Amino acid sequence: MTQGVSGSQIEQNATTAPKGKYNSFPAAGVGGFGSGSAVVSLAHYIGLQTMLGQVLVLLTPVVTVLGSSAFFQLKLRLEWYNERSQVKRARKTLEDQLNYPHTSASHKREIQKLLEKLDHSEAENEFARIKATGNAGVRRLLD
Repeated sequence: MTQGVSGSQIEQNATTAPKGKYNSFPAAGVGGFGSGSAVVSLAHYIGLQTMLGQVLVLLTPVVTVLGSSAFFQLKLRLEWYNERSQVKRARKTLEDQLNYPHTSASHKREIQKLLEKLDHSEAENEFARIKATGNAGVRRLLD
């Protein structure tokens, strides 16, 4: 016998996902702060009286912004990858249950509904990601 996932469990997970998970600006700020601090430390090590040390201090704001952007994008990509792998595992589990020869017809209908909900939830998450990170033209199309 297989152990199934009830529809209410998937519904609960799909509806209770954190609403502001794409708002990673505080974390990105920490990444920018760290990279800016590293540049200032390097400038102090080289010596602030040298030309290279002064250039590094002047470049610190640029490095901070670039570091913040890079950290933000990295965080988004990792969240997206993690989400996609969870969906892939859930889909494989449901399909394995669907293809199990001893699964009853009523249970197969329930699994089909769960797969449809999973597909719908995945599409909604993609739209949310596009709205949060996409360009203005794409966002206008989705609104």
